[in-house]
Amino acid sequence: MKYFSYSTLAITCLFILLGGGYLYLTRESAPSSVVIEKSTTNTTNTTSATRTYTNSFYGIAFEYPDTYYVTQQALTNPQAGAGITITLLEKGVTIPEFGDGPTSITLNIYDRALVEIPDENPLEVWIRSSPFSNFKTSTGATPTQATIASLNARSYTWDGLYPGTSVVTAKNKNVFIFSVTYNGQSDAMKQQDFAKILTTVRFLNQTATTTTAN
Repeated sequence: MKYFSYSTLAITCLFILLGGGYLYLTRESAPSSVVIEKSTTNTTNTTSATRTYTNSFYGIAFEYPDTYYVTQQALTNPQAGAGITITLLEKGVTIPEFGDGPTSITLNIYDRALVEIPDENPLEVWIRSSPFSNFKTSTGATPTQATIASLNARSYTWDGLYPGTSVVTAKNKNVFIFSVTYNGQSDAMKQQDFAKILTTVRFLNQTATTTTAN
């Protein structure tokens, strides 16, 4: 009986040691697999998460990378009439109290800006004549034809505080100017984000609410 007890005890201890070793290896290997998954996600340059800006009053929505945050304010120049400016800034960017602001992606909406332009192509007239289009500082003589959400648009580059590109369209007599300013190769990603944002633009039925997603 003692021999059986000792044998049983020895076998039991062996299972305990083996089991403990298995648990130890399992605990040691599990975190490394998580790290590999995280590393793979970060190095494969997968599409980042996006948020949606929706302005039901002007009937427009678009998606943007969640690496940006959105601010919205009324147009500050009285000569521009009613409208709003939507600004997308990269998260973590410091806005200087004095001095030049950072490069950004913007959408300026000019309320009913085409109402008083009796022309068969009022958008082209507005771009060429309005100081708010920045076309007078354009690097080209003629805006390039473009399309935003199946609407006729115009595109051009210009040079102000920073170089910039604008794509302009209109709906319900409202003018929509999408613009990006950049500072050399350091803003190459911002220009790519701008191009992607334009592909997500949707025009909606207009109501009277505004939603911003930051």
